[in-house]
Amino acid sequence: MSIETKIKAFDRDTLFDLGGLSPEEQSAALAEFARQEIAAAAAQNKAALGHEVDYDTFVDGTKSSRLESVSPTGTIVAEFDLGADLVQWVWDEIQKHSPVLTGAFKRSQRLFADGVEIESPADIPAGVEEIVILSVAPYARKIEGNNRRSPESSQAPDGVYEAVAAMAAARYGNQANIRFTFREPMGGATELEQWARAHSSREDGSAKQRRQYAKDIRQPAVVISFR
Repeated sequence: MSIETKIKAFDRDTLFDLGGLSPEEQSAALAEFARQEIAAAAAQNKAALGHEVDYDTFVDGTKSSRLESVSPTGTIVAEFDLGADLVQWVWDEIQKHSPVLTGAFKRSQRLFADGVEIESPADIPAGVEEIVILSVAPYARKIEGNNRRSPESSQAPDGVYEAVAAMAAARYGNQANIRFTFREPMGGATELEQWARAHSSREDGSAKQRRQYAKDIRQPAVVISFR
């Protein structure tokens, strides 16, 4: 997969005064600075993730490893494949922080890429813009809690999704927009949908039923938007 974070390798306006250098010397100077910046970014990614992160380099808009071929007024961009690691980390942390009684809550976790349910972070397609992780268990709101009611599980005293979203934003906030919110799972035919329909049917009047259903079907979620 290729969810990517683009890192500009240099800024010609702040690099140094290139006056007096030949075009070939300018290209060589820009390429060397780009190598240093890319190496620094690669080291930062390795320190954060614990392993090397693959990347591609693009010289003047064309995929190439020959940085010295950059034109004197051109650009070098490194694209690091960070999306899969980010989503896998969030997914693992949600599993880790999920309270366990029968294991049903862990099994209720769902992963959506641009509104389409997928099996795992490894299945995220290229170019995806938004990832949503949530539970289809009807009691997910109780486990999460809110500003009027504390989380109900002693195994997750701070809830699950909001806590993980905060940790992920602190760790990966320079790579993606990560936030806690409420979302409706796509696709239907879940335990949550069956419960929401039954629960809303207790309300008198179709308008009240629709409002109750809309409320019940929205679940705590971590949303990851790639920049």
